[in-house]
Amino acid sequence: MRLRPEEKTILQDSTGVLTLTTHRVRLEAKSAGQSKVLSITLDAVASCGLITKSYPGLLVLAVLVAVLGYATSRALSASYSEALYIGAAVLVLAYFGTRSAVLSVGSASESITVPTGSLSRDKLVEFIDAVDDAKLAFIHHEL
Repeated sequence: MRLRPEEKTILQDSTGVLTLTTHRVRLEAKSAGQSKVLSITLDAVASCGLITKSYPGLLVLAVLVAVLGYATSRALSASYSEALYIGAAVLVLAYFGTRSAVLSVGSASESITVPTGSLSRDKLVEFIDAVDDAKLAFIHHEL
């Protein structure tokens, strides 16, 4: 990314895909067969947030299947209850495997959405706070 003469980098993720400067938020992503370069100037940023998605119903179902496995362990053969316990474990693994989180920076017409990957919640909140601070400073001509 080429910075303007008066522009400075404030934060950048460890992969270099997402960059916050004193003037904009920039995404430069490349993967097999596609690339995406998207820039939103700070005065156009309308929102910045962490969006998470999970399926807690999978955990509830896992508990019900495990309880059913325990209840059938005395009445039926052990293979039925073992199968139910394995099913409960699969449901718990499915819950953790389907959880997702993305960082989203939006403007009136476009948004930058980046999977959070291995970034901690604290680092993501730090980035959101930095975008807020940079936008306010930009609007008030403090940068």
